[in-house]
Amino acid sequence: MTLAKEAKSDVGVHWRAWSVLTKSKKDGGLGFKEFSSLNLAHLAKQAWRIINNPEALWVRILKSIYFPNNTFLQVKKKYGGSWIWSSLMEGRDFAKRNGQRLITNGRDIHLWEDTWLWSKETLQPYSIGGDLRVADILNVADHTWDQQFLSTNLPLAVAIKAKQTPIAWFQQKDKFYWPFSKDGLYTIKYGVASHWKRPLDGTLKINTDAAWSEANRGGAISVIVRDHKGVLLGGHAKRVFTYSPLVAEALAIREAAMLAYNLNFNKVSFESDNLPIIEACRGERRLAEVDFMAIKWRTMLLLSVLDSASL
Repeated sequence: MTLAKEAKSDVGVHWRAWSVLTKSKKDGGLGFKEFSSLNLAHLAKQAWRIINNPEALWVRILKSIYFPNNTFLQVKKKYGGSWIWSSLMEGRDFAKRNGQRLITNGRDIHLWEDTWLWSKETLQPYSIGGDLRVADILNVADHTWDQQFLSTNLPLAVAIKAKQTPIAWFQQKDKFYWPFSKDGLYTIKYGVASHWKRPLDGTLKINTDAAWSEANRGGAISVIVRDHKGVLLGGHAKRVFTYSPLVAEALAIREAAMLAYNLNFNKVSFESDNLPIIEACRGERRLAEVDFMAIKWRTMLLLSVLDSASL
């Protein structure tokens, strides 16, 4: 949205569109962050502190008021709560959508209510209800899943995902960690970066990213696929050799297009944080790099055979 038209003279304030101001400095912007994303990232930071510091005095005070008989991750939203509490719940929900459980003994993770599968799905009580914990379907002695329970009480597809969910080999409390950082800790930076916008119902979203090293003349690209509910469906990463970070980003998009084509995805939305690449693929910008032009035409050819694809 444009804040105001640029002044025609050199006197006064020269307004710019917010979409321009939020571009990175190298792309001609000022590097501002979207307010909604930044605000949510800060709220998630406070929620993260509550989750990982349950014995802190201020957390115990909150617990005595808002969730005396439950955990912060499990408490339900209530109408009429204070503005501060409602804001914390927004941050909590963001952390739950993007965070991941590390299963050790499974005693603190509710089987049906918590998100603990690697695919980030929440299970439904298929045949056995009750207040079961993940610990109830673990063989504690050898840290394996109870195969009989999984095959008897869960649909085959869900049972397979459960078996693929890793179990840590040490006896500590179950952890809640941030999968987007190397050390598993949440930061505002990673919170803003992972502010994911859901696609239309029935549409898959493929996010791409690339890293590049001038010293090595190469880098790595990654592709992640989620459905419209945010459920992780798959993805992969690999090394690439190229002389340009721009080309590395283009290779990531081409990799996403190839993935969608090979897996017969019908409705796909592609997302990249590199605006020049997106604009070039849309025909809105010209980029002179020869390698990019070859990658672009290959990418557009792949996208053209999909039923519905958008960048």
